[in-house]
Amino acid sequence: MSQIKMMDKIGCDVTRNRFIGGEEGNLKAYVTYRFSQFRNGELIHFQENHNTVTSEGKQHLLSSAIDNGTRKTAWYVALVSNDGPPPSPLASHVYDTFFQTTVTEFTDYSAATRVAYDGVVSADKITNIANKASFTINAATKDVYGGALVSNSTKSDHTSGDILMSWAALPGGVLDVQVNDVLNIEIELAFA
Repeated sequence: MSQIKMMDKIGCDVTRNRFIGGEEGNLKAYVTYRFSQFRNGELIHFQENHNTVTSEGKQHLLSSAIDNGTRKTAWYVALVSNDGPPPSPLASHVYDTFFQTTVTEFTDYSAATRVAYDGVVSADKITNIANKASFTINAATKDVYGGALVSNSTKSDHTSGDILMSWAALPGGVLDVQVNDVLNIEIELAFA
């Protein structure tokens, strides 16, 4: 091993990273879905899945927060009733085509509309842990494959002009729900 002596000349290139946090594009948005299924008041199933925000969702966040675009003032949780494509990548998923060609919406629950997302912002994230979206199933045995965070409250309304912020499939596959089952969904969107 050779050593450098005090009189030796050393040449090197130094580059400075221009991005705070260490790398370009360091700010990322992540979404966690937590599905809890209750039957007769007992928790019978729990699944958690992680995903990212759709390109459409990112565009809306940037437009409404920085570019003075139109802001959606309410968000809703929709259920998915068939097994669509894998939940990532999300770049091509947009609201109208997502429900028209990618998956089918599950609407067999007692609420007249999609369930409101009641999130609270704290520590670089928004979560509805204090007020989870709750669905009481009102049909015979059915299958739920996942959930989505959308900007329209109307069940089965898949017209353009609304936003698909994110969606997640159940990692364990299908969730078999029955009449009077309660499905609670917690959605946490965080920046890292």
